[in-house]
Amino acid sequence: MTLVWSSHLKFHNDAVEWNRKGDYFCCCSYEFSEELNERVGSLNLYSYSQDSIAMKCSIETAGVLDCEFHENSIVTAQSNGDLALYNLKNDHLQKSTSLDVGSIVLSVSSNFQTNQYIASTRNGALIVTNENLLDEIEIDAHVCEAWTCAFDRYAPNIAFSGADDSLLKKWDLRDAPAPIATIKNFQAGVCSVQSDFINSNVFLVGSYDDTLSAWDHRNLSNSLSSINVQGGVWRIKQHSLDATYIALATMYAGYKILTKDKNFHFSVIGEVSREDILAYGIDWHPSGRPLVATCSFYDNMLELYDVSKIVRNLIKVKCCFTMVAFYSQYFNNYEWRFCKH
Repeated sequence: MTLVWSSHLKFHNDAVEWNRKGDYFCCCSYEFSEELNERVGSLNLYSYSQDSIAMKCSIETAGVLDCEFHENSIVTAQSNGDLALYNLKNDHLQKSTSLDVGSIVLSVSSNFQTNQYIASTRNGALIVTNENLLDEIEIDAHVCEAWTCAFDRYAPNIAFSGADDSLLKKWDLRDAPAPIATIKNFQAGVCSVQSDFINSNVFLVGSYDDTLSAWDHRNLSNSLSSINVQGGVWRIKQHSLDATYIALATMYAGYKILTKDKNFHFSVIGEVSREDILAYGIDWHPSGRPLVATCSFYDNMLELYDVSKIVRNLIKVKCCFTMVAFYSQYFNNYEWRFCKH
């Protein structure tokens, strides 16, 4: 992993996201101000091209602990208890609406099939709401901080939550008084969860016990496989064009690039680790460009890394690409994507 660009921000950083086209990325910041005796932060927008990178705007707000960047909008999880939506227009972000959920919002995830958001909170609740942040449903999911949540990308009514109680819970949102499954196999809190991009039966889980593991919906008694990456797995990002590549933000162990085979055996093929960072955010550029964005907490750094030396099949110019249209279960509409022969 070769550093190609970096920026030092005002506040500590905890999440970074590209938009779907890859011409913008944003970074979320959060820290406690002793002077103000409150949590503060910012939402920072950058434009990107092969020729230039430029900050377009920085909005200081309550602390922003998580975000998802869509085509022209960003949904954020904020320390003041708000889920907040920002619209992107003419290189600037403008807040469009928000929902006060009554507790610090720790994570947020989107469901493009049902046009819903799900968020997890410090008091252990899950909040499900529509794209306009209306019709709120609250689920008492955990008895402590719920660090992560996500929709199953193949089943729009299924969601996951993970918390400081070392539990991963699976929910059917059509009937959610109790989880339909609970996994108790972790030795520390559950930090991240994501459906596998290739196999609809499998999902990936990151834990503070330093493991990334793969699980099959059909048998949740034990994981299919796991790997110890020497740090808490705060963020999991599979590449949208080749999901055999996985990028991880592993807190005190830095950033890692992994591969997985058809049996979900993981291998670390690249990493960046420094003693002074707390790696919280990572995301792939959505095209075939071999580039990841990362952000870290205590040193306030936002960085871009070239990974062409370890992710070769994404960037070989000689590869032949065919454009195909297919029905995407995730976005619920026809999309064009490049598929390598």
